[in-house]
Amino acid sequence: MSVDWDVIIVGAGPAGSTLGYRLSKRGIQVLILEKQAFPRYKPCGGALNVRAVNALDVDVSPVVENTIYGGWITYCMEEPFTHCFDRPLAYTVSRERFDHFLLRHAIGSGCAVHEGVRVADVQFCADGVAVRSSGGTYCGRAVVGADGAFGVVAKSIGLMGDAFIAIAIESEVEVHPRDLEQWKHVVHVDLGSMRSGYGWVFPKADHLSIGAGAALAHARELKAYYRQFTERWRRSARQYHVVTKRGHRLPVRRKDARIQRDQVLLVGDAAGLLDPLDGEGIYYAIRSAQLAADVLADYLDDPQRVGLGRYQALVDRELMPEIQRAKAFMRLFYLCPWLLVRALRTGGRTWRAVCEFLRGEKTYVEIGSKLGPLEFVLDAMAW
Repeated sequence: MSVDWDVIIVGAGPAGSTLGYRLSKRGIQVLILEKQAFPRYKPCGGALNVRAVNALDVDVSPVVENTIYGGWITYCMEEPFTHCFDRPLAYTVSRERFDHFLLRHAIGSGCAVHEGVRVADVQFCADGVAVRSSGGTYCGRAVVGADGAFGVVAKSIGLMGDAFIAIAIESEVEVHPRDLEQWKHVVHVDLGSMRSGYGWVFPKADHLSIGAGAALAHARELKAYYRQFTERWRRSARQYHVVTKRGHRLPVRRKDARIQRDQVLLVGDAAGLLDPLDGEGIYYAIRSAQLAADVLADYLDDPQRVGLGRYQALVDRELMPEIQRAKAFMRLFYLCPWLLVRALRTGGRTWRAVCEFLRGEKTYVEIGSKLGPLEFVLDAMAW
């Protein structure tokens, strides 16, 4: 089978579009295969922290719907307390608009996109990697799985086994304009109401995203909590219309899990690269795509000198220490959530550390290093 493309990317989310944009800018022949037609609905809270926005190659201000400076925090859905910061902490976007925006930039850089093409499997062949799909069979020198959690590429090649699974339930809710006004520049986070999860309200331009997430092992408890959490806001709203409601699973990569094999590699959610503490995955989607772009460009230039195994080594070195440390913080927090809430309530150093992390000015590793001997406890708690 003849090779048609240098790189075939399966999936046109933030990871796939970022990778397509970066490779095409270098003159590499790239094809993105996407099973849906864009713009398409994507279940996601749609909160981008400043670190994620700063990592992007493009200015996303045209699709930002709200700029977040602070939040209402509750413990077990009790009375909230509020904290604000003097600089932006995050931005909210609707994923259908945000993802479409990034995909258009990839197309503008020369990347080819075939929408409405469902990939069936990926197989190695003599000349490269074959991708069988509803649109026919394509062959590339390399293939990248950017097809999200439990994607076809990972299943076909036997990658990303034994992941930790989180689950989230979320609704997009239309509320009265006067109710929406109170959400300008703030989010709500509820902590401590269940053993391994939390609830959130993220404001968009014309609606709210209301959801809850937890470990898959607590799925039944999560459903009950989600009902209670959403009912709290329903009772106080002048108007409350649920537009969409979705549940989805999120795999988190375990240390040393394979995300690359021969000419195939995984990025973003497909590689389980997300923050297990808050569920944020867009930064990791962007950054893993950027690492993949550099490795793929070098590999295509001289495959005898540069192997794609370098990609997993870079992920292990740059991204996994943060994810591992986030796992430890998650375990520590769920053992005694009231301690964090009490520290946040007083503001001070804990609140500033959260703000600096969201802005990308501090990392989990740096925060942990300030704990002295307790840092060794954190390392022992990471699985």
